[in-house]
Amino acid sequence: MQFVATRDPDVLTTVGDVVVSKSGYGSGMALVPGTSRDFYLLTDRGPNYDGPRSAGTPKRFPDPTYAPRIYRAHISGTKLRLDGEIVLKAKNGTPMTGLPLPSLACGNTLEIGQNVDGSGPLSDVNGLDPEGIVALRDGSFWLSDEYGPFMVHFDATGREIERYTPCNNGGLPEVYKLRRPNRGMEGLTITPDGQWLVGIMQAPLENPAQEDVRDKSLVTRILFKHLTNGSTREYLYLLDSPTIQGNSEILALSATRFLVLERDGTFLFGPRPATLKRIYEIDITNATDVSALGVLGATPVEGKTLERSTEAQLLAAGIKPVTKRERVELTRLGYPHDKPEGLAMAPGNMLFVINDDDFGIVSQAGVLTQKILPPTTQADKPSLWQIRLP
Repeated sequence: MQFVATRDPDVLTTVGDVVVSKSGYGSGMALVPGTSRDFYLLTDRGPNYDGPRSAGTPKRFPDPTYAPRIYRAHISGTKLRLDGEIVLKAKNGTPMTGLPLPSLACGNTLEIGQNVDGSGPLSDVNGLDPEGIVALRDGSFWLSDEYGPFMVHFDATGREIERYTPCNNGGLPEVYKLRRPNRGMEGLTITPDGQWLVGIMQAPLENPAQEDVRDKSLVTRILFKHLTNGSTREYLYLLDSPTIQGNSEILALSATRFLVLERDGTFLFGPRPATLKRIYEIDITNATDVSALGVLGATPVEGKTLERSTEAQLLAAGIKPVTKRERVELTRLGYPHDKPEGLAMAPGNMLFVINDDDFGIVSQAGVLTQKILPPTTQADKPSLWQIRLP
């Protein structure tokens, strides 16, 4: 059984003839506690696109004041209804933006924020790029972020309460500072007992350097953070391929079993047809906690870091990754979108999947264009899929 609920997004702004949609709320998803068809939907940092690569790594923002937010949504027939929004705010109540962090700030990615005309640079000390969401019964939220990476706690009004960072003994292992830009902590969940936040990195840490790891390593990390005593645990998840986009979401089924969404970055009916959008069930029961082995500077495998090691080398060193078995291959169901990023599980083994439409925009050789869903000529938009798990 599967069906799709959609809605036509409102217009946020226009740039020339390109419509920037008030959408982008498929970066993360969580069931509203106690419900089965109500969801919290998370935007990422806001509409942005890659500018011309002639100088640095510019990110251009059609609306630099946009604040990331959480929408409350409901499935009504085949329509996705939005019932309100929560704007994310700093501790002082000021709305956050998704602009890159200043150059000396923890979590800076070296991206250069710009307006659409190339002016700038733009930055924000409170910039946040949220990707994963956990909704607690007290009305508060935990979000994961790609900049830091950070784990950030917000109250029910969207105001920041606290955050964990990998800097200055900020609660997360220091090695996570080596996250690949735009491939940070992409997914977040919580164990059923409410004790452990569990975040998954989209791509291998650039450990020790991008030329040694980027598009070569299969090793990604799953980070457990205990909400009461502050302890951490880490496990290794091996990607199917080193060149795919990587992990998009993690969802707890129990204290030891989780769903992980692993994907490529292309459309099913695009010029390079999608072939890998898989939802795996993983188990950490027999996996090795690599907290002590994976610290900054550690070379525990034949003088190599974890990220530079092959599966065979890890196993020979007694380091076991999590086990994984395929539960769903979305492309075989005809899933057309390029970026499924949110998962939620409702009673009856009903799995919900939502895509990030990038606010309906994309970059082509540094030029802002409409993001089209092939084989149509229409702009891509968020769609919520319901699938009964086999």
